Order: sequence, then C-alpha cells, then structure tokens
Amino acid sequence: MKVLFFSHNYGAPTTTFIRNEFDFLIERANCKYLCTEITNNMNNPNVHVIPFDYTKIVSKINWRLWEMDFACNFYSRSYSKKVNEFLEEFSPDIIHCHFANEALMLLDNIDIDKYKIVVHFHGYDASQILRKKSYVRKLQKIFSHENVFAISCNEYFINSLIEKEIPGDRFFVLKYGIDVDLFKSTDETSNGRKVFLQISSFVEKKGHEFTLKAFAKFIKESDKKNFSLVFTGEGELEKHLKEMADNLGITDYVSFTGLVTPSEAVKLLNKADVFLHHSVTSGTGDQEGIPNAIIEAMAMELPILSTYHSGIPELVENSVNGYLVEERDVVNYAIKMKEVLTMGRLPKNREKIIKHHNKERHNQDLLKIYKSVLGS
Repeated sequence: MKVLFFSHNYGAPTTTFIRNEFDFLIERANCKYLCTEITNNMNNPNVHVIPFDYTKIVSKINWRLWEMDFACNFYSRSYSKKVNEFLEEFSPDIIHCHFANEALMLLDNIDIDKYKIVVHFHGYDASQILRKKSYVRKLQKIFSHENVFAISCNEYFINSLIEKEIPGDRFFVLKYGIDVDLFKSTDETSNGRKVFLQISSFVEKKGHEFTLKAFAKFIKESDKKNFSLVFTGEGELEKHLKEMADNLGITDYVSFTGLVTPSEAVKLLNKADVFLHHSVTSGTGDQEGIPNAIIEAMAMELPILSTYHSGIPELVENSVNGYLVEERDVVNYAIKMKEVLTMGRLPKNREKIIKHHNKERHNQDLLKIYKSVLGS
C-alpha cells in the first residue's frame, strides 16, 4: 500500500499527532509526506516539500475573491505541474489530506478522479470556515466524487458538514490517540494546595477569560485560600490574560508557565487536582474538535471541568468523568470548581482513554479506514 500524507506544514508542535500517524505507517507501508513548508528543521527523507506559489496578480485576485466570498480557488499552474510530476512518480494508492482547508491547495491542482482521497477534518476546517459559502461549495464539489472520503475526529463535525449538504455516507470517525504509557500518573503531591490546571495555547476558543472570571469568583467564595490555577502555553492573548488576572485580584493564585514539553506536562498533571478546559465557540465561529489535552489529562486520572462544546461531550460524560457547563457560564463554572474537587482521582477516566483513545488503537483504526477506502 502506498500512502501519501499532505498538509501545508510539517514539523509544527501542534501537529505531533499527525507525525505519529506518519511514523507508524512508514513501518507498515510505502509512505511519503508532501507539504509546502517545514518548520523546526524537521528533516525527514520521506518528507517532500513543494512550495505553493502564485503570481502576485493571481494571488491578489484570488484573495479578493475569497474576501468577498465569491470563490475559493487554489489553482497554480507552476505548482500543479510540480505536484503532478511528483504524484506520477510515486503513484499513491491513497492521498490522506490533513485539514480540509489546506487540502484545497493540493486538490485544486490534481485530477481528483485518479486517486483514492481521504480528507481529514480537525476543527477550524469544520467550524469557522463553514461560514464561507465559497468554501462550502468547494467541499460539495470535491465530495461529489465518489472516490473522496472524509475522516472527522468527532460525530459533531460530521453532523455540521451534513447540514451543509456534504454527503455523509463516506465519513469515518477516527478518535485521537495518545501515548498512554507516557501519560500515566504517579504519586506526587501539590504541597497542600489544590491545583487547577489548563494546558493549551492562549487563543479565544480555549476560554481562559471565563476560567479566570470563574476562578476569581470561586476564590472569593471559598473559606480557605489554598488553591492555585496554572496555565501553560503561549499565544496572542497571554498579555491580556495576565492583566485580567491582576485586575481580578488573583495574581497570587495564578501562574503562567509558558510552553511545556510532553514530559513537563506529565509532571504538571501529576501535581494537579483538576484539569480545566473552558472551550468556547469564538466570535469568528472557530471550534475545538476534542482537545488532546483533555484526553491526556483523563489518562492521568484527573477529573475534567469543561463545557458542552463540539465533540467534548462525546468524551467527557457529565457527573461521571467530571463536569460540563454551558459555554461562558461563569457562575456555574465557579460552582463546579468546588464540586469537582470532591471527585479526586478517577481511574475510570484512564480506563476510558486506554480503551478508546490510545495511540495503538488509533493507528489500527486508521489502517482499517484505508482498507475500507481501497475496497470501496
């Protein structure tokens, strides 16, 4: 079996889960990765870079048409020539495109009918960008080809796409998988303080603003003040959130650690009592899939405090694996901060992840999808 992975970028820290799939497949199939750029000097002999380029005039025209929502076009004569030469030489059985919006760079420049194609939806590509009619029309056109299939990380996105008249009969759900041997709790303490932890980038859909407001309310109404809120990550909202914590008068209780490695995340999770993730739909319509950070925290037996958002309820059952509240519900979120602390460690959370979200299960399910696609 020859498999070609495609995405705009290879090597970004946020796409480790894709590289895990790729590394798994390299040992079991003739597998190559095609991208338009590489970051972090992630050199790999099986990764091939063909930069995407327009002429300046075409670029301006296409961008203007996109802004006005008249057209979604990524055709480039020079790029098309290079890509098709590459495809003819490799001759893949399956082309697996990660992120549907990025897939258009490739699919607009090849003969779709010549290959079995899988388009993988992860978040933005099945939420915010669906507001663009030109993008939806392009998806409808692509999925009118019976050799094009889709993978989603949750059922929620499948239903969202079906509502946009994208055929749902060729959709597969592939749950994210993590390294359950790495994300495994050990006996560590938090020095007497109860620790609330969130691991994520500082962007609107991660809901830090509402977490801070709820935590300030929780602290104010608590008799004891032995609590900590720990944020890891970086992003455009970091400065604003630090100022917000100061204005709320809770800087003594809130810490910002910066980016952490997976092993550093494990140490923080070991010392935490509750994992927070107040996911919200952003003002532009962007949504989560199912955050890997929640999966990792559940593997560490932590109770989860999150929201009824996108695919999260497909993973976190309210009052069982933790608690869920409505998006932006600061009052109830503060109440649940107190209640979730009584749950303690939850071995059943880890059992759920081992059964449904371990890396080995994910990779085997991906192979099953490929076999189904090739046999269709």
